[in-house]
Amino acid sequence: MSEGRAHGREQELPLPWNPVYKNYWKAFLAEVAAKYGANDAFVSIAVAGPTAESVEIILPRAGGQIDRWGRLLDIAYRDASYHQSDKAFVEEWDAAVTTFGQVFRNVTLVVTRGSGLLNFTHGQGEAAQAEIMTAFARHNVGTNGKATQTSGMKACRETAAGIGGVKHMSADGAFTPRVLGGAQFDTSFSQKPAVEGCSASCDASAPGCRDVTPQQALANVLKVYFDETPAGNLYGSTKGLASMNYMQIYAPDIAYAATQPAVQAMLDQASQRLLAQAR
Repeated sequence: MSEGRAHGREQELPLPWNPVYKNYWKAFLAEVAAKYGANDAFVSIAVAGPTAESVEIILPRAGGQIDRWGRLLDIAYRDASYHQSDKAFVEEWDAAVTTFGQVFRNVTLVVTRGSGLLNFTHGQGEAAQAEIMTAFARHNVGTNGKATQTSGMKACRETAAGIGGVKHMSADGAFTPRVLGGAQFDTSFSQKPAVEGCSASCDASAPGCRDVTPQQALANVLKVYFDETPAGNLYGSTKGLASMNYMQIYAPDIAYAATQPAVQAMLDQASQRLLAQAR
């Protein structure tokens, strides 16, 4: 299996259920924990392993790769319930959470939502991700905390599988410990304002997107981020009880804000409101 890379290059992808790969991966994580575990700046780590190039729940699906996955599952599992199914990937994500919970102590484990599991049948990938997330929320992770996030937040979308699902889970008081909620911008709002911050369309070349400024792009994304939270009405969105705890932006945007007082003020204000929600 391969995952596409920039400039048409590909790299090999280990099979998520391969025991040799999983053993080496756990040994690598143990080295990370030994080197950085005592560092006060090390506060969270993204759960990864049964995935592709990012920590999101995503697998190669382009072209005929779903058929290739199907043939691999037929070979790897005698049990027919694994064939033409995401069952193996659900189990391997749960196993990854177990591994991270065993290796790390007193940090927050983050499962990052994606939209990249395999649809052997319509809707199967979405259902599998929901199963992974529910299992994570109920999983015993020792002394660690839990968080879920989307890494594709844009002004043009607010999906149940993405930011909407994060808010729903983080607001659920039935989970112990409570699952924190966060989001990462899909791309830089200062470098690609039409791509990140156009609320009219996800097509950056659409007429309504061409004149979006970085400041407006940031405002549009914050409106989505704070929608249905206690600060929602302050961003022209709906005020609600959804809980959000952190937000990630790109390094170029931090540098840009340092030169743009109005943009820096917007980020400072968002930070203050997040702190107010945490109290």
